[in-house]
Amino acid sequence: MDKYEVVIPYYDDYDNLCLLLQDIARCNQRFEPERILIVNDGSTDDRIAEVSTKYNINLLPAIEVVNIDHSGFKSALEHGLSLVETEYAMIVHSDTRLISNKTKVDLFKDVFSVLFFHIIDVDDAMTVSCFSLDSYNNSISKDYISAGLRHMGGEGMVIHHHRFRASGLIPIMWTKWYRCFSVSDNILAMNVKLYREVGGFDDELSQHGLFMDDFLATSRVKGYHSYFTHETVAFHSITNDKPEGSLSRVENNDEEYFSEKWKEHPAWTEISLFRGVMIGDVSEQARSSR
Repeated sequence: MDKYEVVIPYYDDYDNLCLLLQDIARCNQRFEPERILIVNDGSTDDRIAEVSTKYNINLLPAIEVVNIDHSGFKSALEHGLSLVETEYAMIVHSDTRLISNKTKVDLFKDVFSVLFFHIIDVDDAMTVSCFSLDSYNNSISKDYISAGLRHMGGEGMVIHHHRFRASGLIPIMWTKWYRCFSVSDNILAMNVKLYREVGGFDDELSQHGLFMDDFLATSRVKGYHSYFTHETVAFHSITNDKPEGSLSRVENNDEEYFSEKWKEHPAWTEISLFRGVMIGDVSEQARSSR
């Protein structure tokens, strides 16, 4: 039977981490994780040592805290993925929330199960991601949110990777998921077996930035793809009060390297294809994308 573990790269974000663990416990999960791996990237807050005991409750799987020297998001994520014992992993930032009182649609509440369902259902899926609201405190169901579909197109040497196409929370009813260039790393399901087969992340890229885009481009070259689903939503607060040394504030100068590597490559010429099922039939557009 297919199984997955949760990998949470972590640095000095204890309060948000506790809220995330509470969300995992509160979700009515159809597919429960086997284990939660928290990769502590050299935090200065000692409270992280208590978290596995504090949340040792029946509603959560075993929690394991793994300590590494402070090195950055990519290293923390790589270390966590190296320890995963299942074929799939759920990657999630410690300040991501799975539940919001502002979202009243029950369909969106079991985030892990929806992402896991899709990644095991699509043979060539390297990752599956979902909507990620900019701020769970201010979000309502009609907000426009990042759909994880990055605009790629060069102006000179630079590929503008950081802009997102906006899309409404109301799903397009005839499609359940579609292929995309890249995903937000706030929350995603990953096929760990394929991740290892592809060779992981490029060492030349910095700890936070284009390493995920680069990895997913490499995956496409090898015949694996990223998918996005409308069927669930997570919440990621965008704030400027991250602690010094935070995993999300590492500076990088990757654009020139990344652009030179990919700007002429066919991996960036493919069109994002809808891949879904019509009610009662397979759409022509979905059929043509297979």
